[in-house]
Amino acid sequence: MGGFTTPVPVPITASYAPIWYKEFTKPGTYTIPVPSNAKKVFAILVGGGGSGGLGAASSTGGGGGGGGGGGTKFVSADVSGVASISLTVGSGGVGGSGRAGENTSITIGSNTYIGYGGSGGGAGSNTDGGGRGYGGAGDIPGGNGGRGSLYGNAASSGESVYDKPGGSGGSGSGEGAGGGGGASAFGPGGNGATGANSNTPEDGKSPSFPYGGGGGGGSACLGSGGWGASGYALIIFLG
Repeated sequence: MGGFTTPVPVPITASYAPIWYKEFTKPGTYTIPVPSNAKKVFAILVGGGGSGGLGAASSTGGGGGGGGGGGTKFVSADVSGVASISLTVGSGGVGGSGRAGENTSITIGSNTYIGYGGSGGGAGSNTDGGGRGYGGAGDIPGGNGGRGSLYGNAASSGESVYDKPGGSGGSGSGEGAGGGGGASAFGPGGNGATGANSNTPEDGKSPSFPYGGGGGGGSACLGSGGWGASGYALIIFLG
């Protein structure tokens, strides 16, 4: 399962012990058979990160805002008599113009549990930097992205979550800079475009590591926002 530094409340007691587990790191929909001897399932669901916003057309306009990080949901449910469960791992927001990350969800019988994706960063305008993308809801909400800035002003960094850092906002020394992406509980945010070079579009960065972090905002002169990181799921059956 890897070495997590985020608090993970795995409910292993004298009554229940793990009999099967798997990490799901690629977006898509999965049908997971329930082992015949399983009594409960524990799951961690991380929504996809939102992508950064597009920078304004003018070099004196604003950079795009950073995308929000995906929220983390913890699930503990009875699977007695359940034949299979359905899992959807959400994609990160498509880079370019501030798209929301997709939700990561699991359906057990008639109940659905969701780690929500972060929203996309706002586009910069000729008079202001783009607004921040908001972190997705969950037991551990995703971090908000940072606001973009106008020329001569530094953009805001994205919010950190536990030890996962938000992305850095750009300096804005040459043109409007991008805001940093918000982190998730399982992955950092991407850095915003620096805005250090006038009249030169610079794209925001995607997170350097999965999962669920928001992308950084693009610079003025139509710099594109960075992609959000994809979501994540861990499924553990207990018997």
